[in-house]
Formats: sequence, structure tokens, C-alpha cells
Amino acid sequence: MSPTSSDLLPTTAYGPSLLKALIDRDAIRTNLAVLREHAGEADVIPVVKADAYGHGITNVVPVLVETGIRRIGTATVPEALQLRDLLARLAAEGLAGAADT
Repeated sequence: MSPTSSDLLPTTAYGPSLLKALIDRDAIRTNLAVLREHAGEADVIPVVKADAYGHGITNVVPVLVETGIRRIGTATVPEALQLRDLLARLAAEGLAGAADT
């Protein structure tokens, strides 16, 4: 039996994909700084729905926490539970602020 395209390519919810996202953590930090500047006294509350819009919460959330974000939104209960578990793991690994988020 010969392999199918899904055997050879990374698979997403939509099927096999050749796409690969490169996450620029410095860009996330810069974007947060700009948002905070524009927000003034208002809190900035990032939302990491849909696996941080496909970037992966395991890539994005640690950067958010490192920059002092203490509130993070999700769209669904399962996403909230995944975020809670990730924050607990990050806190256990010693990431400052993770336990307070």
C-alpha cells in the first residue's frame, strides 16, 4: 500500500498542509507594547481562540505571560481548560507570572 498525502504531510483540521507558521516572539512583544500604548489605562486582554489563531497557544501564551499579561481570553470552555492546563505547567516550570494569570 503506497502512502497517501496525509501520511507525508503535516495534517491540520482541514487536511494535509504544506504551510508552516514561524512564530516571531519579538514581534508579539512589540505588538503588545503598541497595543498597550494605544490602550492607555485600559487592560489589554489577548484572546487565544482557535489555538491562538493557528499559531499555537504553547508558542504564544508564554510570551504573553513574560510581558506581564495577567488576563487571557478564550472562545470556548475546552480552550479555557487547555489554557488553564498550560498555565499550570508553565507555573510548575517556573515561568514568573504564570500562576497569577
